[in-house]
Order: sequence, then C-alpha cells, then structure tokens
Amino acid sequence: MQNVNQPLSTVLRQGFTKVLTQVLLLSIAGALALPASAEVFEYPIAKDAEEVEIDEGIEFTLTCIRVRTGDDDDSGIIKITASDEDAFDLDLSASEISLSKNSSFSSWFKGSKSVSAELLLSYSPQAIEVRSAAEGRVSECFSDSARVELTASSGSSLRINGDNSQITFLEVDVSSGAKIDIKAPMEVTSAKVEASSGGQIEFADEVEIDSASVRISSGGSAEMCGAKTLDGRISSGGSIDASENVKRNNLKTSSGGNVDSFHC
Repeated sequence: MQNVNQPLSTVLRQGFTKVLTQVLLLSIAGALALPASAEVFEYPIAKDAEEVEIDEGIEFTLTCIRVRTGDDDDSGIIKITASDEDAFDLDLSASEISLSKNSSFSSWFKGSKSVSAELLLSYSPQAIEVRSAAEGRVSECFSDSARVELTASSGSSLRINGDNSQITFLEVDVSSGAKIDIKAPMEVTSAKVEASSGGQIEFADEVEIDSASVRISSGGSAEMCGAKTLDGRISSGGSIDASENVKRNNLKTSSGGNVDSFHC
C-alpha cells in the first residue's frame, strides 16, 4: 500500500524509476528475442596450420580432402555460419587456426548467437583442441602421420572418423567432463593417453596400439581394447577397459583405480 504521507516528488520519482526499469527490461528481452538470419562467411587458408583450436560451444566438422579452389597454393577454406562477423573470433596465424565465439561485452549484451563451422583442409593438422562445450567431427585425416595430438576439455567432444590410418605417435588428453571418440581404424606405434576429472576416451576395437602410456585419474576413463601393452598409473576412481590379453608393463593402480575387460 502506498504511503499517503509521502511527498508528491517522491511518489513521482518512484513511479518514473519503475517505468524506466520496465522499459529497459522489455528492451533487453526484445533484443535477445530478435531472430538473426544466418550468413555463411568464407575464409581461404593461405598456409598449412599445425594446430586447430575450437572454443565456446561451436559445432564444427573438419575434413582433410583436396579442396579444389582453383589455386594450387591454397590449402583449403573455412566456412563459418553465424548471424554476423561480430559473433565470432577467427585467427589464421602461420601455425594455428583458432575459432571461438566473440566474448566482448557488446556481443554478450546482444545475446549468445549460434556459430558453426566447416573446415576443409588439403592437409592433416598435427593437433586438434576443443574447449568449453565445443563439438567436432573429424573425417579422412591422419592417414599417414608421424604425430597427432587430440585434446578436449570443459565438456567438449571430438569424434574421429575415417579410413585406415597409420600413426607413429598419438597423444590424447581429456579433462573436465570432455569426451573423445576415435572410431577410425588405426595402427598406432606409441600412444600417450590421459583422462581426468570425468573425461572419457573411447577407442574403437579397430584402433591397434602397440604400446600405450596412460595416466587416468579423478573419475576419468579410457576404453582401449586394441592396446597390446600398457604402462603408467590409474588412480582416484579412474578406469581402463582393456583386453584380457593386454600386457601390463609397470601399470600401477591406486585409490580405486582399476583395469577390466568388461567392454572388450
């Protein structure tokens, strides 16, 4: 109930403040609700980048094929679907391709916009990293690679598809609820596998690893039925699924860490 003893100026000031607040809230809600028509922005890649980094909830596909752009010196193209170019940040340096949503204050005020990307590369990058709920699918890469690094963190996911691959050294690192699925048949000479804080790694049965060094902890897990030899440490609720015939070479478990063959 309004106090009848309040001065008229106070009543008017309170009413004006209330109306102004409502108008501001309605303006913000309207701006966030405005539909944004998506556009496709294309960026040629001038040089082979060793590393690809995708961040902040972006969904993407990466395919390693010979892209026919009409320029023999062109190494491929990136197609980004977004409401406008202010919705994302793209860095095409000599050594890496980095893509994330624009985190500036003005972009935040406009509301979070959907950003997706298609990367067509005529070469195989040495490293792919996804962070902050980014989701990626990689196809037809790593057919014959000396070194490959795959990293996922903070709820992101990465799926590797393709034909037979031969890799000399493979490094896979997941953390904080992220997941990496490797479904492409592979022959790996040596691997370094790390999973922590609920991170998950799943190798298809067709991924054969001659020797793998593992470090699994804090609820992390790895399914690697095609591994022939394992060494390293599993601790703090970490787990590995491996073949019953796997050779354990100085493989240590502690604090609830375990190895079983339930899924193999």
